[in-house]
Amino acid sequence: MVDLIVDTAGNVQNAYAARSSQPEFEQAAIAAVSQWQFSPGQFGAHTVNTEIQVPFVFSIGDQAAAALSAPVDSVSPADWFSGGSEGEVLLQPFYVQTD
Repeated sequence: MVDLIVDTAGNVQNAYAARSSQPEFEQAAIAAVSQWQFSPGQFGAHTVNTEIQVPFVFSIGDQAAAALSAPVDSVSPADWFSGGSEGEVLLQPFYVQTD
């Protein structure tokens, strides 16, 4: 879970990992969300800074799952990533909708 502030221009400020099950992914999540642009929050007719939480779910693609179940001698680390390259973590944000 990444906590952040969306400022009055829609930019991300003060992003930090509030909670995670894998600390090694925290910096990747913070780096990803720091590049996002939001619509600023509104209070009446005024734009306001808004604190939000963004949950992240890290997952591997189908190719990576197949590679993980293959015999060890037939697996290349490049097979672990779909759509990326070796050493790159692909992020898939999880969106929460409320009524």
